[in-house]
This record gives sequence, C-alpha cells and structure tokens, in this order.
Amino acid sequence: MQCTDIHFLSRPGTSVIYSAGSLSLAILEMMVHAEDYAYLCEKYVYVPIIIPLSIIEEVPIDDLPHGWNSLSPTLTSQAFGDHWVRNARSAVIKVPSAVVQIEPKYIINPPHHDFKKILFKNAQQLCIDQRIIKERCQTVGARRAVPLRWRNAGHPFQV
Repeated sequence: MQCTDIHFLSRPGTSVIYSAGSLSLAILEMMVHAEDYAYLCEKYVYVPIIIPLSIIEEVPIDDLPHGWNSLSPTLTSQAFGDHWVRNARSAVIKVPSAVVQIEPKYIINPPHHDFKKILFKNAQQLCIDQRIIKERCQTVGARRAVPLRWRNAGHPFQV
C-alpha cells in the first residue's frame, strides 16, 4: 500500500511505498487511520507485488528508533527512514508492523537501482466484508475519513 499522507518512517516529500506482507495486514494498517471503512472500499485498490529476497534488508525490532510504533509519526523514526532512502542501502526494508508486531511491513525505495526487480501486478478493487464496514460506520457515525491515498497493498506477497 502506498501511503502519501501518513509518514511513519519518512518525512513528507521522501518517496517510499509502504506495503504489507499480506492483504489483511494492509487493510488493518489502513483501518487504524480511517474513520469510515466504506470509503476504503469506494476509493482504494490493492496491487499484488513480488519482491526478490535478495533485495530485502531486514531491520530487527531492536534496531528501530525509539517511538517507531507510536500512534503518531516521530521525527526520530522519520529521520531513520529518510537516512535509509538517502543512503540507498537497499531497495526494500522489512520492518515489523506497529499494528501487529509479529507481521512484517515492507518499505520500498523507488529511486533505488534494484527497484526494477520488483514485479507489480494489475491493480484490483479493494473489498472489505460488509459486516466490518457496517459495524465501524455505526460506531463513528456519518463522519468521513480524510483521504489517505493508499494505493499498493502487497498481497499476495511472494518471494
């Protein structure tokens, strides 16, 4: 999933693609930032991707900056991501999800020379079970979420 409004591991203006190890994790990552789940079904798509293992750098949880999993982005975690992009250490880093820490997220660095090794398949409409949407919409009322502009969810994640 590409996120251009929520920048946990990079500052606004740093070009990265946020993706998840599964579509269900990608949806959870979006849901924690949205107030209206119906909006997600109306406006978003997911893009299955295939990333070769050879271009993934795994970042252990102990190497992440303090506050990487806070509810709001921290300057420390954004600086960590900016540094990774600027130094072009790898095309992809694997980090734990703040939402489900035993599940991985994959942050992709488009300017990296190995980016071309990533296969992006055709976009598909995102569809969330109506029971989840109905429950959430009843809970928060008729408010609309601020558009998050998520686009690429990494399902199925194949390596």
